[in-house]
Amino acid sequence: MAGTPEIKNIQGRIADLLDLRFEKETEEGRAAQLWHRLQEKKKVFVILDDVWKEFNLADIGIPFGDNHKGCKVLLTTRLQHVCTRMGSQKRIQLDVLSNDEAWTLVKHNAGLSEFSGYGKLDEVAQKVSRECRGLPLAIVTIARALREKTLDEWMVANQQPKSSQLVENQDFCQDIYGCLKFSYDYLKGRKIKLCFFLCSHFPEDYEISVEDLTRYVIGQGLFQDVDFIEDTRREARVILTTLQCAGLLLDTSNEGTVKMHDVVRDFAHWIASEGESQLMIKAGLGLKEWPHSETLACCTTISLMNNKIGHLPEDLACPKLETLLLSGNDLVGFSNASFKGMKSLKVLTLSVSLLSSLEGLLPLTNLKSLCLRGCKLCDISSLCMLKKLEILDFRGCFLEKVPDELGQLNNLKLLDLSYVGGNWMIPPNLIQKQSKLEELYTVDSRFSSWTTGGTGELATAASISELNSLSRLTALTMKANCIRLPQDFVFPKLQSVMGHQSLVPSLDQMGLNNLTLLRLRHCRDIQCLIHTALQQVPAISLFNLVVLCLEDMVHLKELCNGPHPTGFLHKLEKFTVKNCPTMISTVPVVKNLSEATVINCPRLLEVFQLDNLLNTKEENHASLLSHLTHLEQELLPNLRCIWQGPVQCVSIQSLWTVKVHSCDKLTSLFSPVHAQGLLQLETLEIHDCSGVKHIITETIHSDNHPLCLPKLTTLKISCCDILEYVFPISMGPDFPQLKEINITSCTLLKQVFSPGKEMDGKDIVLPQLRSLQSLEVLEVEECPMLAPFVFEEMMRAYIKRVYSQKLWLCKVGNNCQPCNNVSLQGRQSASGMEYLRVGNCEEIFQLEGAFFLSSLDNLYSKDLQDLQVIWKGPTQIATLKHLTHLEIVECKRLRYIFSPMFAPNFPQLRDLHLKGCEELEQIIAIDQTLLSSSKGHLRPNSFPNLTKMLINNCNKLKYVFPISAAQDLPKLEELKVEGGSELEHVFEHEDKPTL
Repeated sequence: MAGTPEIKNIQGRIADLLDLRFEKETEEGRAAQLWHRLQEKKKVFVILDDVWKEFNLADIGIPFGDNHKGCKVLLTTRLQHVCTRMGSQKRIQLDVLSNDEAWTLVKHNAGLSEFSGYGKLDEVAQKVSRECRGLPLAIVTIARALREKTLDEWMVANQQPKSSQLVENQDFCQDIYGCLKFSYDYLKGRKIKLCFFLCSHFPEDYEISVEDLTRYVIGQGLFQDVDFIEDTRREARVILTTLQCAGLLLDTSNEGTVKMHDVVRDFAHWIASEGESQLMIKAGLGLKEWPHSETLACCTTISLMNNKIGHLPEDLACPKLETLLLSGNDLVGFSNASFKGMKSLKVLTLSVSLLSSLEGLLPLTNLKSLCLRGCKLCDISSLCMLKKLEILDFRGCFLEKVPDELGQLNNLKLLDLSYVGGNWMIPPNLIQKQSKLEELYTVDSRFSSWTTGGTGELATAASISELNSLSRLTALTMKANCIRLPQDFVFPKLQSVMGHQSLVPSLDQMGLNNLTLLRLRHCRDIQCLIHTALQQVPAISLFNLVVLCLEDMVHLKELCNGPHPTGFLHKLEKFTVKNCPTMISTVPVVKNLSEATVINCPRLLEVFQLDNLLNTKEENHASLLSHLTHLEQELLPNLRCIWQGPVQCVSIQSLWTVKVHSCDKLTSLFSPVHAQGLLQLETLEIHDCSGVKHIITETIHSDNHPLCLPKLTTLKISCCDILEYVFPISMGPDFPQLKEINITSCTLLKQVFSPGKEMDGKDIVLPQLRSLQSLEVLEVEECPMLAPFVFEEMMRAYIKRVYSQKLWLCKVGNNCQPCNNVSLQGRQSASGMEYLRVGNCEEIFQLEGAFFLSSLDNLYSKDLQDLQVIWKGPTQIATLKHLTHLEIVECKRLRYIFSPMFAPNFPQLRDLHLKGCEELEQIIAIDQTLLSSSKGHLRPNSFPNLTKMLINNCNKLKYVFPISAAQDLPKLEELKVEGGSELEHVFEHEDKPTL
């Protein structure tokens, strides 16, 4: 679709597909006619590709929702807000491709799949593939440009430092950059575009700190219309989120950071080069000297971050330079002349090993943001001449002294002394001179000698009372040895505090109601946040707190000692408590709580205390915890239950992730009532919980609470020693979205589902296949009591497809009653793996009826002690056409892997690994019994894609292949046999007796 939808054009294209002739020419008339025709269709699927602006589907004539239940609309867009404004019901985020997916796309577009014997070319091509960083458009463009090229041409391409240089710039710009420019052009406003360019100044794959970006844009003057730094920080986060939604930035696993894809980064540099401003971005290239450039005089930005530059040249003429990023280098100093030609500079970052003086910075009279990282600084008094400084960052530096002269920096808004070493202190009366100071950071620095006295001539260090005069102070991190602050001490605008030892009423007698973020760490003396039992406190306290994080608080017992003040933690959304050995208080039960993480609190008995809720005046208890989405608890050895009290008091309808680890006394997770409401649950993980017997407690009334987990996608359980079953069958399990099951080291686990009374003792290990229609990964390991997987005849009418891409069988059922085989049965209409039975078995797959294992991609079998045959049955109706990896380990009684007739069913098999199979005699059986049934020869093209074969410690193996297989291994590149003491030949004549 075009940027602005062309209604008539879209109507016409849909009408052509329906053989519809419009009788009216207006958009409204055509829409009505199209609407009527589509409503006549029972099922309609409409795909709207590349949507850039929201629009009303009814304007086109597409009925949906209540107007047509059978009409489904799929739209693709690079802008998430389009989905929001059009009311999409479900969103699927398309991430960059994995290495395997990228390699498949490269081979397809470069034509590599058509050739064989090009091992070196494949190796180089894979390097080129990785250089594209999983970006499909880059992969397709580059691969097509190199299609049918020689090895030399591929190697030349690989030697280029950037993926964007692998093809001629004109072609690359037209295809990839043209696509990205469409996204860039949709960015509205100067701020967001400049932030986009700023993100491209960092090295490749660099995790860009939102905090660093905030400090840089303030220095650049990009947010002059914003009063407070926190407001700038908030606006910067919104901009970065917008860039992520536009596909121009990537998320990372670390909170507060983003990344820019390498191709997008190159695109940003290309766009910048087309403009008036000149940039020199050579970050992270390992440069040892300042790079030569004839355009320095025109440069507005230079980024040489993360190189190995030791010296700065003198008399650098950069009159237009505004941003210079030099952090992460090996600078040993600079001369007084280095910065003389940079009088327009506003942002400077430096890393210097040792610097006696900062006098060389005196020419930088326009400097607003100075970030000195990891520098050893002797004298910083000359900084007082940089009157326009707003951001002064000494993080990780070593200071000999903080001079009084810094008090002359009247425009300073942020002073960061975090992690600063040295025997320095903040001089008295310095802080109170910083009338514009908004944020002060001294956490984890050597300085802790705050005084609580006055600020007179006899004072030796800064007094906490000085902070009282800072009317604009909104953020403070500090380490203080004082127990109690002055009685008249208040923070009128304070929004966040980190690292202090006391709260209400010690820190603020007004209740800290302006506080939205609170992080406390290593506060050894604090026992509670609010003490209402013995001291007078405000009626309302911590009312606006949104984020609460408590870590390494050795004496913290509870959040509130005494009755809770009005509105206590009423707006709390995220709660984290870690490493609090005396903590007995529970997680706050409040409506807005969305994330709760509790780790290493050995005295905690329950996570949520519900008993007291019945005594509160809360009118709607059911709304409490209704926003909870993430619950994680770990290392809670005395935890008896998650929910203590009447479960009807709360609702967990939004919960989508539950992770429980090392809670030894926990016996169950949910009651049947709670389990009934887990409609959004996607991930359930339980590890190292030796006391868990049931995940959902069964009661005599369990049948009254049918269980449905419609969105559960991942189930992982390990090291739960007394767990007998996962879910009670009596609760009617249904798992339509379940993709991954991983069960490991559950020594007493007999069944995944407990048998109901009506089952007469029959085993139901996995649910009926109508409930596992999305299964992709099944891993079962070291569950010695697990019963066989039984296929129930009564369920055949309900069989659905199960796309099992990975199957892992390891130490399963060794103590069960022996069974003869693992039955895989089903109807011919089923094209995926439909059922599986694993036990102490002689055969894994007994193929009966018309059955196709068409989706199985990876099969791993380990420690199946009684396994003698992997597959057995009519081969003409069974195929494993997608199996690429087969690994058999420590299957002691296994005699052969394939029969001659079954071997052709592996057209995609690439890797075959065999290890520790002591009785293995043949890879492809040709003994007399099998010869008679297989007509004595190997069918042609048995393993057309087999490239790698590893055999370890299979000492009874006489040979690897019969001689007839030699011509049917066209792509075999690696064959390695180790520990084959009886191996005689690699290829053996079939007519030679082997028994």
